[in-house]
Amino acid sequence: MSRKVKRPPPETNLANIFERARKACLALPPDLTWPEPDPDKNLIIEDVSIGEDREDEERVSHMLIESDNIHALGLLRETHRQSVDLIYIDPPYNTGRLDLGYRDRWEPADWIRFMFPRLVLARDLLAPHGAIMISIDDNEVHRLKLLMDAIFGGPNRVAGMIWQCRTFMRSLISEDHEHVLVYSRHRADIVPYWSRKDEPTWFGKRVRREYVNPDDDARGPWRDCKCKPPSGKGKKKGGDDYDYSINTGTGELRRGAVTGDGWIHRIDWEYVLGTMVSLIEEGRLVWYKKKNGALDYRVKRFAAEEPEISCLGSVMTEAQMMTARGKDDLLAIGVDPGDFKHAKPVKLIQHLIQVAAPDATILDFFAGTGTTGHAVMALNAADGGARKAILVTSGENDICRRLTWPRLMSARNATGGTGDLIMARVEDKK
Repeated sequence: MSRKVKRPPPETNLANIFERARKACLALPPDLTWPEPDPDKNLIIEDVSIGEDREDEERVSHMLIESDNIHALGLLRETHRQSVDLIYIDPPYNTGRLDLGYRDRWEPADWIRFMFPRLVLARDLLAPHGAIMISIDDNEVHRLKLLMDAIFGGPNRVAGMIWQCRTFMRSLISEDHEHVLVYSRHRADIVPYWSRKDEPTWFGKRVRREYVNPDDDARGPWRDCKCKPPSGKGKKKGGDDYDYSINTGTGELRRGAVTGDGWIHRIDWEYVLGTMVSLIEEGRLVWYKKKNGALDYRVKRFAAEEPEISCLGSVMTEAQMMTARGKDDLLAIGVDPGDFKHAKPVKLIQHLIQVAAPDATILDFFAGTGTTGHAVMALNAADGGARKAILVTSGENDICRRLTWPRLMSARNATGGTGDLIMARVEDKK
């Protein structure tokens, strides 16, 4: 039997989490308060736009919520607790710029106070296997890491990704990159989608494998792999089934110890005797000398037998993912970005969200111009998936009605016309 990995239960006491964050984040004052969701709020449906029927007849709905995201997250906690598969957010970077169409100038303590409760609510929404991806730049990446470690736990950090967002800026040093931090709800439960299917993922980084065929094996090119028991790690060795000898010249096997030329005896082979017999009969063992002169073996894996797989690399440099493409994405579907000239490119978000299953629920509570919703619809159109997007954006500068909702309508038309769109707002209970 494989050994069960024990993990500590997640911290649920908000005060304890905050105290941990306070100690980590530049010794913030203990009397610092933070905003909480208003329990006297309701979600009101304002508009519903029905999309065309899908070939598989499955209805897919995407929701856009106009609200201060802390109130929307509070309501979503009642309906979607532990049921969101993936969260992507692009929060304020705290750059101090005034031309972004939203507030992006904070004192460090105020930025932390703003982010902290939203990240705690986000954690409550994630399914046990879920993950959160956060875009950020060098202004706040150090504080964000401390916050995420305090809220999600350091062991639940998955990766720190580097995104090349531009190729040049006029400066002493051209800062061409930003960051995407990735954390999981429970690291032990996360299973990336690309490891569960046979075909390569969209725009993924292919796992390179070198195949050779020096012995002209009729089964074609192969690679030699470290031997691994069929049941994986943790299999208990020992006993008569693992105590035998192999003649490396003839392939003969005998139980127990045998001495003489060509014989190797072990009491802890990686495979039981019967499995080793099969490997030898199939001509899959490759013997080689280790540095100390001892003989060891590997197992042939044939190219024809192995699925071509890919994964996300931690460095993203593709030209079609750079910031300049974000504005082009809007113009391509007939939407004027107006003052919002720094929308994330669709292909960047497509690239990131592909790690979730094709029927995933994907949340973005800093939705801005709606790039995540656009990317979800584009990815569904590309692979036939049924991903659902939940977007939250504020009414600041009328972005939701003037830009985000029209963009989603146009993006749906540009990606096949399927998917129902729901627009809602949060207001006081009456």
